[in-house]
Amino acid sequence: MFGQEAQDALNTRWQSMLTAGRVSDVLAEVAAQLDVDGLRDSAFLLCWQATAYNHLGSHAKALESAQRALQASANIDDPRTAALIHANIGMASQYGGSHEIDNALNSFEIAERTLRRLGDEWTLGAVFVNHAVYELSRGAIERGLVLLEKASSCSPVSEAERKEEPHRATIIRVNVRAERRISLRVQNPLRA
Repeated sequence: MFGQEAQDALNTRWQSMLTAGRVSDVLAEVAAQLDVDGLRDSAFLLCWQATAYNHLGSHAKALESAQRALQASANIDDPRTAALIHANIGMASQYGGSHEIDNALNSFEIAERTLRRLGDEWTLGAVFVNHAVYELSRGAIERGLVLLEKASSCSPVSEAERKEEPHRATIIRVNVRAERRISLRVQNPLRA
């Protein structure tokens, strides 16, 4: 299994690859690690596999990987990975149809509570963004905007996180503007 130092290094590497749009490369590296004996049921690797699948829009595969990771996480004492597993379940579940809505909401809330308790503000901000998109997609505009506001207040700590900051700010800004335009149209349909 991976020690904390190895996990931190892989987290940094794979996160920077995701930020650069190299999602398929992350998925390939994770798959190669999962082929190693003793790592097939690694909650850490399965969580990253779910993350990559979510980024590719393969939400059914992401949900499957995240659920396998959740089962494997019962044997680990890593609350951050457990929180990210729940965040991946939430993200994948939001695209799974109406039967997954409660699962998505519950998973996002578990991830948020855990990350808040750990003080992992930057990752918490990412979960807020995904949770906000879920809320906005189901028409809960005010709740979604509140979550985007919370996400915008989450500050980066590491150099890698500071590199991601402009991208996250753009995502937040685009979602806020889009939802405010939609809200204005709903309030005044003649302006649409």
